[in-house]
Amino acid sequence: MGRCTSKYQKDQKKQTRKIDEQLRKEHSMDMRIIKLLLLGAGESGKSTILKQMRILHKDGFSRQDLELIKPVVICNTIHSMLAILRAMFHLHIDYGDPERLKDSQLVFATIHANREELTDELVDAMQRLWIFENSYLGENLTKNFFIC
Repeated sequence: MGRCTSKYQKDQKKQTRKIDEQLRKEHSMDMRIIKLLLLGAGESGKSTILKQMRILHKDGFSRQDLELIKPVVICNTIHSMLAILRAMFHLHIDYGDPERLKDSQLVFATIHANREELTDELVDAMQRLWIFENSYLGENLTKNFFIC
């Protein structure tokens, strides 16, 4: 009994083998996929992590993403320089060079005029201020702190 199999049964076995092989391939592919569950309160950075993972492991920023983020980066750059300049004022840090004072006035004027765009003149002024601030910190931090 059972030694004779019909063509129908052979076809079914062949079909079963194909299905089993397909399932093995899919399982193998599923094992390569890493699934991550991000839990957290609202505004805790879940979407930010997802975006960063996408940027790092896919194609990077799209042209549209770059155009959307550009004004934010410019605004942050100008406001960060403004924060440094205000701190210098409150800490009574002298610019040492009248030209740096003019550069700082340009940054303040840009903010007060609500012109948050990077002109060549503003970029040059901020670069000169950045160089001054770094040299000031380099000279004075080593006098007051032990850096290791």
